[in-house]
Amino acid sequence: MQDFFRCQEGYLNMSLDVATVACQKLVQDMFYEARISQYIYYKGTYEKVKVKKNQCRNLRLTKEQYLMVSTTLCCSSILHNLIVFFVCALDHV
Repeated sequence: MQDFFRCQEGYLNMSLDVATVACQKLVQDMFYEARISQYIYYKGTYEKVKVKKNQCRNLRLTKEQYLMVSTTLCCSSILHNLIVFFVCALDHV
C-alpha cells in the first residue's frame, strides 16, 4: 500500500529541499554499505577470513579486487560496475 501526501500551500519548495537532502544521504549510505559488504564478501570468499563489519570500516579493496567480487551482491552487472566505478573514484579523492 502506498501513502499519499500533499504539501500545504507554500511548503512545496521546502519539502523538495528536504527530500533532496534525504535522498543524497540515502545514496551515500548505499555506496558505503555496498563497499563494506563487498569487502566482507571478498575476504570470506577469496581469502577465507571472517571479518566483522566494524573491523573493515576503514579498509579498502583495489579496483581489481572489487571486480573479482561476485555480481550476486547486486541486482545487475550494470549496478555492480557503477558501484565499483564510484567507490574507486571516491577512494581516490
